[in-house]
Amino acid sequence: MTTVVEPEDGTIEERGLSLHYVVWGPSRAPGGPTPVVVLLHGLSAMCRIWDPLARALQERYRVIALDQRGHGDTSWPQEPNYTTDDYVGDLEALVERWELERFALVGLSMGGMNAIAYAARHPDRVTHLSVVDIRPAITREKLPTRQLDKSSPRPATLPLMTTKTPIAHAPPRIRSRRRHRCATTSSTC
Repeated sequence: MTTVVEPEDGTIEERGLSLHYVVWGPSRAPGGPTPVVVLLHGLSAMCRIWDPLARALQERYRVIALDQRGHGDTSWPQEPNYTTDDYVGDLEALVERWELERFALVGLSMGGMNAIAYAARHPDRVTHLSVVDIRPAITREKLPTRQLDKSSPRPATLPLMTTKTPIAHAPPRIRSRRRHRCATTSSTC
């Protein structure tokens, strides 16, 4: 039987922001350190969007969900700085403060882009990368501006996979939406 435990709330002052996060699960497992999973939400969400997933993982993992800048209980920057570089810089500062050596990183939508960019900059720290509801690729313009270490693999070599479901195999509701969009636009489907 799974025991549901409410997460601990935390706030760290970094980079001129009050960065809020929630943590589920033990800091140490009986056999040693507990594996860590860091969760990044999408543009129209906040860290508590991950509650159902975190509750399911909390017995085996330490799960940390961040309210990214300008979302949830994290403060807004004085200047409107919402670039991929800004989000990645926030995550870098938190990873240092949390003293995380290696961890799995999950990102949804905008959080997925930030996760890809972080993993490109720190491939030695990210054990697993899961990108949800975003194309598993990043354009040169979205890459963090700081130069990658020469010994790091280039972003194009990150082990990411994508699948494209043919329209005939899509669920009926999605198939009908695709047909409607194809019929009402000049784009090819």
